[in-house]
Amino acid sequence: MYRERWHMTIPGGESWDEVERLSGELNTLAASRGWAQDTLWTRTTGPIGEVILESDFPDLATYEKEWAAYNADPEWLKLTRQMIDLRTEGTTLYNELLETV
Repeated sequence: MYRERWHMTIPGGESWDEVERLSGELNTLAASRGWAQDTLWTRTTGPIGEVILESDFPDLATYEKEWAAYNADPEWLKLTRQMIDLRTEGTTLYNELLETV
């Protein structure tokens, strides 16, 4: 199994609500396309304002196939760009891909 995590820091207030809304829209779109859906996380302790979007894939081939499909889907790219634009100025967005041992 593979697990992808996207990390980003957002300011407080309305940005949190917007990230939740966009995450829901992305999950609705993903479900309609048969893609993996994300779980939205935040830290209970640790860096303030960090959100993590996490999704699971059965194998690397599925991950790569869905990644290519995301990048070819204008609606997905539009929603993703809106979410990325919410990040706190001067912070980075990064992802990690984990695999089971």
